[in-house]
Amino acid sequence: MRRIFITLALMCVCAVAIQARLNIEQIFNDACTSDPNVTEAIVTGKAAHKINSRLDRLAFFKADAANYGEMVRKLVLADAHKASGRDLRYSDGVLSYAYIALSAPEGDCRDKVNTFIYYVESKRNSHPATVMVVLLEGSLSAKEQAKIIESLKKNKK
Repeated sequence: MRRIFITLALMCVCAVAIQARLNIEQIFNDACTSDPNVTEAIVTGKAAHKINSRLDRLAFFKADAANYGEMVRKLVLADAHKASGRDLRYSDGVLSYAYIALSAPEGDCRDKVNTFIYYVESKRNSHPATVMVVLLEGSLSAKEQAKIIESLKKNKK
C-alpha cells in the first residue's frame, strides 16, 4: 500500500513538472540546433554564477525570422498566457518585442527563482530579419536582467 502511495505521489509531481515546462524551451532542442544558421547557447551552474551570482540559467537563441519567426512567436505568446507580468509590442500586427516574467510556483523548493523571457524580432534593411530569445532564470532584479542583456549585445559585436 505504501509503495502504491509513493508511486502515485511521484506521478503527480512528474505531471506538475511537465505541465510547468515552458513552451519556449522547445527551440533549445536538436532540431533547431542542427541548423548552421542558428546561434544558441545555454549557460548553467558555475558558469551562470560567474555572469551574475543570482543567475541560475541563461539560454540564448538567434535565428533567421523567415525560417523560425512564426514558430518562436507562437511559443512566446503561449508562455505569455502563464506570465505574472508581460510587455508585448506589435509592429504591423506581428509580435516584435516581448518581455515575460514568470514567478516561481508557490511552494517551489527553489528560493525566489523566477523565469524571464525576452523576445525581439529585428527588421533591418541591409540584413535579413532575425528573431532572438533570451531566457533567464534566477532571483534577478530588473537592473540585473538589463545588465545581462546589455552584455549579450556587446559580446555579439
